[in-house]
Amino acid sequence: SLAGAIIYMAQIAGGSIGLGLNTAIVVSNPVLADGIATAFLVDACLAIAGLLVAVFFVGGKFDREKLEGMVHYHRGHG
Repeated sequence: SLAGAIIYMAQIAGGSIGLGLNTAIVVSNPVLADGIATAFLVDACLAIAGLLVAVFFVGGKFDREKLEGMVHYHRGHG
């Protein structure tokens, strides 16, 4: 589906940007171990920022009874 393709494209693009950013951080430091440590620190900060965005801005309330009452019919099962 189109939504799946868009999500997949965002994952690939994000991975490419992340790899480029990490590589730039590692090679900008004269000591390889320090560059790797800095890259991991940046990655940890971005992961925490993503977690905070997910916790505070994504989602909403849902009705548990309505959710449990939903029936999903697979297309292949007619």
